[in-house]
This record gives sequence, C-alpha cells and structure tokens, in this order.
Amino acid sequence: MRPDRTQIAGDDAFRFRHILIRDTAYESLPKAARAELHEGFADWLEGNASLYEQDEILGYHLERAAHYRTELDPDDARAPRLAERAGRRLAAAGRGTFEREDFHATRLLLERAIELLPDESERRRLYPYLLHALVESGAPTLDTTIEELAQGDDVDRAIAVAFRLISTPDMSDVAGELARVDEAQQVLETAGNDIGVVFCEVARGFTYWGVCQGGLTYEHYRRAYERSLRMESRALRNWLVGFVMFTITRSGRLGESRALLDEIEARTVDPGPMQTATFRAWRARLEYHAREVELADVLTTLEEEISLLEQTGATLHARTAANFLRRVVPFLESDIEALERGHREAADQSLRLWPIYAANDLAAWALSLCELGDPAGALRAVEQARPLSQPGDLADEITLDVAEAWAQALLGDAEEARRLLTRAREAAAGIDMPGTTEDLDRVDAKVSALFGDRDRAHTLLTDLIEWNEEHGRLRHADRFRRDLAALDTPGPD
Repeated sequence: MRPDRTQIAGDDAFRFRHILIRDTAYESLPKAARAELHEGFADWLEGNASLYEQDEILGYHLERAAHYRTELDPDDARAPRLAERAGRRLAAAGRGTFEREDFHATRLLLERAIELLPDESERRRLYPYLLHALVESGAPTLDTTIEELAQGDDVDRAIAVAFRLISTPDMSDVAGELARVDEAQQVLETAGNDIGVVFCEVARGFTYWGVCQGGLTYEHYRRAYERSLRMESRALRNWLVGFVMFTITRSGRLGESRALLDEIEARTVDPGPMQTATFRAWRARLEYHAREVELADVLTTLEEEISLLEQTGATLHARTAANFLRRVVPFLESDIEALERGHREAADQSLRLWPIYAANDLAAWALSLCELGDPAGALRAVEQARPLSQPGDLADEITLDVAEAWAQALLGDAEEARRLLTRAREAAAGIDMPGTTEDLDRVDAKVSALFGDRDRAHTLLTDLIEWNEEHGRLRHADRFRRDLAALDTPGPD
C-alpha cells in the first residue's frame, strides 16, 4: 500500500499499488471479518464524511455486511437491521440518480433497495420511479414489476393500472381501458399522490395515440406536465416535455409548437444539462421543419441530445430523438437508402425492447422498401407485422394497409391495392394524426399514378403541399412538391 490523497479532511488515505493486490487481500479475509469491516466502514463514513455518492457507498457496504451475516447465520439478528439500513440508503441514492436523470443507475439502485427493505409501504413508494426507469429502458422485468406493485393497497393498485396501460394497452377495449384509468386517478387524487396522477394522464396519452387522436394525446400529456409542476422533480418534467413537444409537433401545429416551447422554457428554473439539450434540440427540429436552417446547422445539437439520453439510460426518449434523424430527415431530404436503413434499425430496436411499437415500425419499414422498389421485401415486413398489431390500434392498421397497398400496386395488382387503400381510408375517417393521413394520401397518389389516374394523384399531392405550407411545414411541402414534379415529368416511352 502507498499514501494517497484523502477526500476527507484531517484523515490519511492509502491505496493498493494494484487492483489485483486489493482483491487478493479482500478474498483472503474470512466472511465474518468482511462483514465486520463493511459495517464498521459504513458506521465510520456515516459519522465522518459527506460525499457526493454517500448514500450509494453506504448502501453498498451495509448491503455486503447484511449479505455475509445472513450467509454465515440465517438467524443472525443483526442482518435484518443492516439490510434495512442498506435499503434506505440505496432508496435515497436511487431517488437521487432519478433526479439527475441517470436511469441506468436508478433501476439498479431501486431494485436492490426494494429487495432489502422490510417495510412494504417503503418499498412501494419507490415503484413509480423504478417503473419509469424500466419503461425508458425497455426492460423485460417491467410487467412482473407492475404485478408486484398490484399486490399492494388501493394506491399501489391504481398506479399499477396506469403503468399496465402504458406498457401493454388493450386497444380492442379503449373505452374500458380509459374507464379503468379514470377510477385509478380518482383513488390517486383522493390520496394526493401527484406522481400517480401524472402517470394516469400519460397512460391516457398513450391510449389516444394508438387510436390516432393526436389532439387528445397532446391534451393529456400537457395535463401530466402541468401536474408534475407540483412535484420537485426536474427529471419527470423534462421527460414530459419530450412527450408534449413530440405530440404537438406531429399534429402539424408548428406555430403552436414554437409558442409552447418558448412558454415551457421561460417557466423552467435551473434546467440542467439534459433539459437544456432537450430545449435546444426541439428548437432545432422546429427550425428545420420550417426550412429556416439546413441539417448541417443543427446536426450537432440533435446528436448531443441523443448522446446524453443514451448515456443516462433514457433509451425510449433516445429512440424518439434518433428517429427524427434516421426516419424524418432522410424522407424530407429524399435520401431513400438512408430512409430504408433508418426504418429497419428502428424496427429491429422495437422488436428487441418495445414490442408494442414493432408493428408500426415494421409497417413504416415496408413503406421505405416500396420507395426502393422492393415490393416483395415490403410484403414480408407487413406479414411479420400483422400478428404483432393489436386489434383496434388504428395507427398500426392504417399504416399496414397503406404499405401493403403500395406493394401490391408495384406488383401490378390494382384491385387489391385499391381494396386496401379503401379500407385504410375508412379506418382513417375521423382521426387526428397528420403523419398517418399524409402517408395515406401520398401512397394513394403513387398508386393512382401507377394505374393511370394522374389527375387524382395531382390533386392529392397538391393538397398535401398546400396544407403543409399553411401550417409552416415548408420542408414537408418541398418534399411533396418533388413528388409532384416527378409525377409531371414524362417517363420513358
């Protein structure tokens, strides 16, 4: 060992010359001695220091002490007390990492805390934060953790209802799902459980998105954001900003999107690096949509946000941010090869982490394969997607029918293409989702042109151009204008 710099004033510090020497020395100790040293160090540190990661360090040493005591003697009376102390320290550490938006660490720390804490009410107070981290990471333990929470009291069961709807909504029974979340929210309102109410509103947003009601989705995400302002949770607010901005922007309301971003940013005190990156990235997206900047001007800003999200374990939000670059931008830039690659990557990620999104991502990939002139590949993607789509999920049903219609048209089957487009139009009646209806109208124009109805194709594309110009989405208007120019360009004889 050799002297080292101390982090605690007035104390000496020493360091092993090599980590293998340290590990060998530790392994040579009897387990009883290890338990005493872990507990003794925790007691000393608790009374003599205040480190940045103090709760996590104390939790680790108390957890180790409890583990060794239990291993040596399952009836050791000190082990449960050590485990309880460890659980409380790890719980505090997990809540701290949650607020620092480090969801990797949050998940690991809170899972350990819940396993150690003997008091059921203490454990269940941690579940909303753990479940949030599990949703973001696409962890396979999400459903079992929801079931664990559902075994608790009325408040626990109400929170479990919200997370179950976020995780695996039954789109064939939307009215029933919304009624169940209404009942859950009444319980949580009575209990004054703000975080539970926030997730009830988020659950409604998820449900309305599945039935292509963008305005209602935005309304409930906005309610969730407003309710989160009652809580001292910067992490939760920042997470909700992403949902709010995504839905209002996807609804095509570019002017309102800018005003909302200005309002939220003005209300935010001490945003921190993650929220600052989120604000900058959303402003960059809006400016790009409006054709005020080129991709090169904002690419670094967008990539920085994705990098921060990935580093902190906010994988779901990182996916959404990445999809802008790998799906939206290639479409608007008419980079068809990049578009196909981006949709394929998104579909692969959904199949691994979020099967709930897989059908829609596979359908979007099928559309990009049609762009490349690969109808056989598109039909394979649709075939893979259909069993994954829930009955009643309009976004999935419409996009799958649109993709299959285009593929059938490319193969020369006009009757089947028209049948599928008619079914998609019937499903789309009354929806509030411009992105979905744009895909439908654009593919309808492509199919119409293939089978000689150039007037219909011209009308559909002209309407798309005019709508996007009216809503300030000038880059989208440019993209459809290129489609129209291709339509008007005479092909080879």
